[in-house]
Amino acid sequence: AFSIGFQPKYVRVVNVTSGDMYEWFEGMAAASASKTVAAGTRTLITTLGITVSADGFTMGLDTDVNVSSEQVSYLAIG
Repeated sequence: AFSIGFQPKYVRVVNVTSGDMYEWFEGMAAASASKTVAAGTRTLITTLGITVSADGFTMGLDTDVNVSSEQVSYLAIG
C-alpha cells in the first residue's frame, strides 16, 4: 500500500522496466484499472488493479504491471 496522505481521484502506475501501465479514475470500482501493455493493447481489468483509500492506494498483483524485481513509478492526483 502507498500512504500518500490523501484520497486520490486519479492514479497511474507505470512499470518502468516493461513499459506496461494501468490507470484508475475516480468513479471506477475498487481493484479495477484501464491497463495498457507496451504493445499498445488497452483493456479494462476488474481485478488485480488499483484500490484507493482515504490516505492512498493499493496496487493489485497484476502480472504485467506489478512484477517482482521490476521498477514501478506512480502518479496520484487528489
